[in-house]
Amino acid sequence: MKILLFGGTTEGRKLSQKLCQRNFQVTCCVATAAGKAQLPTLPNLQVLVGRLDETEILSVLQRDDFRLVVDATHPYAQKVSEAAAKAALALKLPYWRVLRPASDLSGCILAKTVAQACSLAAPGNVLAATGSKQIAEYCCLPNWESRLFARVLPEPESLALCRAAGLQPWQILPGKGPFTLQENLQLMRRYQIATLVTKDGGAAGGFLEKKKAAQLLNIRCIVIGRPPEKQTGMTVEQVLEKLDSLMGVS
Repeated sequence: MKILLFGGTTEGRKLSQKLCQRNFQVTCCVATAAGKAQLPTLPNLQVLVGRLDETEILSVLQRDDFRLVVDATHPYAQKVSEAAAKAALALKLPYWRVLRPASDLSGCILAKTVAQACSLAAPGNVLAATGSKQIAEYCCLPNWESRLFARVLPEPESLALCRAAGLQPWQILPGKGPFTLQENLQLMRRYQIATLVTKDGGAAGGFLEKKKAAQLLNIRCIVIGRPPEKQTGMTVEQVLEKLDSLMGVS
């Protein structure tokens, strides 16, 4: 049985390995070369690198005899999830979404957009930990040129987006998480952060460590809510159990 898996996450890596161990033929789609580097090297695992739209996903599905599409992308990767779901529907293939459990957001301020988060920020420096794709949206923050810091992946694309948004080198803090509590504390102290703007990346994304660091330092923690479409699905274990049941494995 051939499975098209959308990964680039902790769940995607775990599923890739578990599915291959069960002798499924897996093609895993990841956005970047860094995502590919984190995947295991297995004889029945093929990796496709690059961001795919619906037409491109359809093309991949039509090239081979795929029987299932599994979406294990990040909870905020809305575009690829929508594209994968539509492509699977068009070909009448089952589409399963992997759900990363939501975090406890007590003590946090919820915002629907970056613009709303900026309007809720406390006076003082702001740490944007929502990724580089949305960094240009922080330009609505008053005096962002002197008070905004962006923690982004140390990849050329991420750094280029920060520069294109007008951030100076001293405002760009490259790093690959998840970060420990001590790492978060050290960074927030060093840059005198007053507000943290983040996403609910769950345990795998180090959300708890960010939230706890903010609370210990009395920093305002603003969380951009997950897209409504990404709030339901299965766990990795449930995906494996369902496949075992379909394949008659007891």
